[in-house]
Amino acid sequence: MNLIQQFVEYLFGLTQSFGFPSYALAIILLTIIVKILLYPLMRKQMQSMANLTKLQPKIAAIERKYGKNPAKKNEALVKLYQQNNINPMAGCLPLLIQLPIFVCLYRALLNFEYTGGFDSFFWVEHIGNPDPTYIYLPVLVGLSTYAQQKIMITNKKDRMQNTMLYVMPIMLGFMAMRFPAGLCLYWVTYSVIGALQQLAVNHGSLFGAVKHYMDKDAANTQEMDAAGEQSEKSDKVKKSEKKQGKQNKSAGKEEQPSEAPEDDSQQDEQ
Repeated sequence: MNLIQQFVEYLFGLTQSFGFPSYALAIILLTIIVKILLYPLMRKQMQSMANLTKLQPKIAAIERKYGKNPAKKNEALVKLYQQNNINPMAGCLPLLIQLPIFVCLYRALLNFEYTGGFDSFFWVEHIGNPDPTYIYLPVLVGLSTYAQQKIMITNKKDRMQNTMLYVMPIMLGFMAMRFPAGLCLYWVTYSVIGALQQLAVNHGSLFGAVKHYMDKDAANTQEMDAAGEQSEKSDKVKKSEKKQGKQNKSAGKEEQPSEAPEDDSQQDEQ
């Protein structure tokens, strides 16, 4: 905790030398440095999550096939992981290493004494206190947490993961209402950088991620255009059918009067 607090003071000194003295900026720099230092460990975890996401169709097929036989299902899953060189537990070690670091950062920022002023951040007069609005920073904490979990989710059909996708952001958002603004700022920056790193791992690079979503949007646009054209064609067919039906009805009405005189003449003959 003392080392982290001293490092924050050092980074604050750097911001002063840049001409922008700000403890908020020092915390952002601290978060970026921590994420860069932990990235080699986090990459293994992120790669494991990306590989598990790609294997979800095969995993779902195994669960459907051996749903009533847990032993066979586990055996098939282990074989699938071995064939694709995946260790489902590979992401646990980085998380265990990060946990004490995160706790130390939390304690250090929670009890940090900001000296010499420069402890404001936009609408927050003192980042050692909670957000005075109780809205903006807590909402940012919730949204950034949701974005990171949305990208890192490995199985969209898993009820537990889908539940945590919404529960965790809401819970952290409520907790952030009482957290110091500096700690909320750290968490928002940490989550955003983590989401960007996961995107880079999933698609090879950030450029690959941008290209992937641009191609996806283009494909969705083409599908919408195709659906629009199909609906226009179906509307034209319906209109033509209605028009044909009206013509058939009018033709039937024209034929009916010619039959009526025959009926009258038959009645006269009778």
